[in-house]
Amino acid sequence: CFKDCDNATPIRTKEEQNSEPYSPNVEIYCFCSYGYRTESVWKEFDDWRQSDAAYKFPCEILRRYLRQGGGYLYDVELSITSNMANVEGDGLVLVKGVPQYAIQFTNKKYTSDLSLHN
Repeated sequence: CFKDCDNATPIRTKEEQNSEPYSPNVEIYCFCSYGYRTESVWKEFDDWRQSDAAYKFPCEILRRYLRQGGGYLYDVELSITSNMANVEGDGLVLVKGVPQYAIQFTNKKYTSDLSLHN
């Protein structure tokens, strides 16, 4: 649903997930360009797609707040590892103001039922 999802159900923060966790097979990814800094503000960029691994990072939702005009923005913490595309070094990066359409839920590897018989 890409940009049309901005007004969807709010994504739970890390704190909220302590009392109301997502299913254990779910991983959360954020699409961000962080510029190799430890803290950044999310910005729209033209050359990304939701399938583009160069901008897709595992993340935790730290904070949610209302956006002007409706919907939500999130402060997230990206988990960066050196084996990712176009990444040097490991670490955590705080990115502020991430829109909901730049956050994606996926199944953890080998937890989908796609390969089960019947």
